[in-house]
Order: sequence, then C-alpha cells, then structure tokens
Amino acid sequence: TDVWALRSVDGPMPRKHLATCMDIDPSYVTLVADRLEELGLIERQPHPTDRRVKNLVLTAKGRRFQKTVPDKLWSGQTMFSALSSDERARLTDILMKVAAESARTRS
Repeated sequence: TDVWALRSVDGPMPRKHLATCMDIDPSYVTLVADRLEELGLIERQPHPTDRRVKNLVLTAKGRRFQKTVPDKLWSGQTMFSALSSDERARLTDILMKVAAESARTRS
C-alpha cells in the first residue's frame, strides 16, 4: 500500500484525493501518509486555498525513490530480467491499475 500510494502521488494532493485515486478509506491514507512521512518520502504542506487541508507532497528523496520502485520491485525476479527499466515501470503501472480495480470491485 505504501508503494502504491507513493506511485500515486503526482504533485501536491490532499489525502482525500489520494484515497479516491487508490479507492481506499481516507482514514487509512492517514496511516500510510504517516509512514511515508516518517521515512522522509513525503511531507504535508498547507493547501493554497483551504487552510483546513494539508497536501501530500513528495520530497526530493520521495521523487528519487518513486523512480526506482519498479526496479526494486522486480530485482531478484529472474523471469523479469529480460525487461528494460521502462518496461518494468510500465508493468508496475499496469499491475497497480489491476490492484486498484480489484480493490474497488471488492468494496
């Protein structure tokens, strides 16, 4: 879930928007955001127009990590060694979509 959330953050976004993107309960996004913030991968910033809302924003470390996720996920998986880094990234995106749809249809 943490990796899925990290891959889903694309620019500043409120927790509620991330929950919608991931099709999970917003209260669970709080736990995920707490973990990612502890790791220094995201930070909470004030929303520019709604002071009640905090945006989740990738840190520099988070952006670097986000780019390496597909390679880290597939490292050691010899059956995927024939795929290029770009192909592994696309496969990761496809599998994330499948997982999101699966979670949505179970709800």
